[in-house]
Amino acid sequence: MAEPGLTPGIRVALQPGDAESAIKSTAAIEGALQNFGFKVAATTSQAQLGRALAGHLSILIFVLIVMSILMALVGGLGLASTMATGVLERTREFAVMRAIGARNTAIIRTVLAEGAFVGALSVAAAALLSVPLTAAVARVVGTGSLGPALGVVSATAIPLWLAIVVVGAGAASAYPAWTASKLTIREALAFQ
Repeated sequence: MAEPGLTPGIRVALQPGDAESAIKSTAAIEGALQNFGFKVAATTSQAQLGRALAGHLSILIFVLIVMSILMALVGGLGLASTMATGVLERTREFAVMRAIGARNTAIIRTVLAEGAFVGALSVAAAALLSVPLTAAVARVVGTGSLGPALGVVSATAIPLWLAIVVVGAGAASAYPAWTASKLTIREALAFQ
């Protein structure tokens, strides 16, 4: 319960200026209030508040970035495993391709294209899911810490993520593609 004669805060809007003029104005207002018998517990400028909030949010952003990198690495390992399994299951198909004249580069391109296609599909799914999830997280974090909701999905994030995923899918598919290209027709047909 608040005591009579106390207020939790006063906001003063100043003309835009540099930090030094804001400090001088704040000191003048604080001195005037004290001259009238009001005790000032603390003063905080909008710039100080912004720096403090940015410091707190940078920790959250760093943790989210590390988590997304770890999830991308796990996804890349999953794709590499899936592509290796797919190459094993399609060994006879590669033997038929070799028998009709396919070169190593054609087999490598086939496997790499499949990996890139799977990666592109994952980006499409992620883009569709990211909009409502980002809005929900922004609402929860924004209202929980700052008051208003934060921004939404970055316009550059999805194309950047597409480029990262395509490169990652190529890297994840490289070894299975190389393995498929090294199979001889005899090895591929004898594969059980």
